[in-house]
Amino acid sequence: MEATFVLYGVELENLFLRRLLQRFCSAHPTDAEVRQLVEMSAQLALRYLKYKQSRGFVIAESRAYHAEELKSLAIDLIAELFERNDFGEFIIIRNYFTPHLSESSTEIELSIYLRRLITNHIEQRLTRIYKERDPEAAKIIKNIKIAVANNLNLSMVHHGNVNYVTPNDLPDISQVAQINDDGMGQGLINNVAISLFRPVDTIPVMLKKLFTLLKQEPALPNCLALNVLMRIIRDYRKHIDYSSALANRISIDNDPERLVFHQEMVGQIKRIQKELFRKVDVSYRDKGKLSEEDTEALKSALALMTKDLVNGDTLDTHYFYIHEMMPAVSMDEYNLKYRKQFEYFVRILRNEIKETVFANSGQ
Repeated sequence: MEATFVLYGVELENLFLRRLLQRFCSAHPTDAEVRQLVEMSAQLALRYLKYKQSRGFVIAESRAYHAEELKSLAIDLIAELFERNDFGEFIIIRNYFTPHLSESSTEIELSIYLRRLITNHIEQRLTRIYKERDPEAAKIIKNIKIAVANNLNLSMVHHGNVNYVTPNDLPDISQVAQINDDGMGQGLINNVAISLFRPVDTIPVMLKKLFTLLKQEPALPNCLALNVLMRIIRDYRKHIDYSSALANRISIDNDPERLVFHQEMVGQIKRIQKELFRKVDVSYRDKGKLSEEDTEALKSALALMTKDLVNGDTLDTHYFYIHEMMPAVSMDEYNLKYRKQFEYFVRILRNEIKETVFANSGQ
């Protein structure tokens, strides 16, 4: 009996991976062989996503994903690797592994190549879909990178598969390993950012203030993972833009004038929503672009987001709101069928609430 080895938690016969990859590179693999490599790759992808989460990367907001949905996301991320050409050949896998399938290549070496292919592809896919799944976070990250590039005192450093923003005079980059706690962002927003930042601060100003403070306080980390920093800025903006702003404008406090103001705001929001729903009906339902059922689900998702906006609740990803109304919709289906329409109406909704409700409040 051949010796066995463990690959990503699965006990396999020795030379199993070599034989499997040779089938992909030189012949048409059977459905069972395709399933074996897909399952192995999906397991690796899932572990890599969990690793990135543990290192501070925001895979999903708190309400949007459960364990099974994270597994589905892992499969979606590697799906392109298993696309076939017109002859049924797995071009990407064949082109990648053919140079590595020499007689001297060991199972361990081939497993390393497989891991490298999966992780590199996941990084590329995450970069691509991050803007689709969480455009607000993607915009903040882009602005952070620009601000760091223009700041002579800060640098972007890649360490342990994580991007960090760090002072240029940091003596030892290995120090970053101890500060990339998944809860670091929320802890800092609660204890530091609310008192440190001002609503008018731009991202370059926020970075300057924050890293000046981190340098002065020994109890705080001296550098931050890029995604942790993004969460600090986004959470602060949400706290200011929605909770504080709304509380100052429409809190009633047993004041008759405030009560009248609150009632006027509710009326304006209802009018905004009614007009938005009319646009959804005219643009998509009446033209046959969406079914009656999908149109109602889209409007219900917009109503849920309106409620979160007005109540000052933390907003989830756009996909979350659609998924709440249509649980069977996957991320890929959302991107293909609903994302463009939904995000168009979300922009209208947010602009109308900010401009009509807040700007006309007279406060």
